[in-house]
Amino acid sequence: MKSFLGRYFFYPLRAVLVIILMIINDIILPSCVLMTAPFIWIMPTKKSQVFVFRCVNVLPWLWRGIGNALLSVCIVGRLRLTKQGEIHSDRWYLLISNHQCYMDILLVDKVTNRKAPPSRFFLKKALLWQLPILSWVCWFLGYPFLDRRSKASPGKQDESVGVKKLRRDDIAKTKKACDLFKIAPTMPIIYPEGTRFTKAKYEKQDSPFKYLLKPKAGGVAMILSELNKELSGIINMTINYSDEKPTVWRILSGKIKYIDVHYEILPVTEDLAGDYVVDREYRTKIQKWLNAVWADKDSLLASLKAQE
Repeated sequence: MKSFLGRYFFYPLRAVLVIILMIINDIILPSCVLMTAPFIWIMPTKKSQVFVFRCVNVLPWLWRGIGNALLSVCIVGRLRLTKQGEIHSDRWYLLISNHQCYMDILLVDKVTNRKAPPSRFFLKKALLWQLPILSWVCWFLGYPFLDRRSKASPGKQDESVGVKKLRRDDIAKTKKACDLFKIAPTMPIIYPEGTRFTKAKYEKQDSPFKYLLKPKAGGVAMILSELNKELSGIINMTINYSDEKPTVWRILSGKIKYIDVHYEILPVTEDLAGDYVVDREYRTKIQKWLNAVWADKDSLLASLKAQE
């Protein structure tokens, strides 16, 4: 009787309340950021920009802290964390991870909050009108917004020219974002697969991995090249859900038994930097390196799923 009430009444009710509080948190604190972040851009000197940048970053940390506390209420006892290496908030890192659902973003925040420096995602430009307030906050805080188009819309002429221009624009935006990242310790976050894992996408790609899509090295290479001297390491994170179809609702309502999060710190070496745009040899080398990282990640996922 007790387990029946928990599964069909208490857990769903708790999930609804947590979602409501998360929505409130995602409106109030981001609105505060919107009112203060513009001062970063109007400060007359770089020193004053750094000061305002650090002050404004307190708000996202508070925002993340409240969100993490709410998330903890729903996944207490179900998060299994393993790590190799320590993260420091006063250093720069690049975080790479597999991607399965929106909850991945919340889990990255929970695991790294107050340990790592402020995180920065590479976001789709379309989110600026699809997800107001939150996306505007991210824009003010220097999150890069990319077009992320490999194919132009059907029926348009000069597709290849348009796509090449979009890619050039994305490269310029990434470099500009990295210049801002150099101001203070930052943790750019990239999902090399470029999209969430689904069986349909997996079958369409004919991926060589069992539990992952093919990784794309472009974004990773740009960060490693632009921030090579600043980065203290690469946080290689792997997330596994004991469910083939993880969703925010299923996770918050207790329908997923456990979540595995594993991370290790990979070294950043000079040979990982190069010109991804014009150096074909470097493109091949960095893609092989990322494929090897993904092969190890796939093996780890296989061992985690074997324990289910």
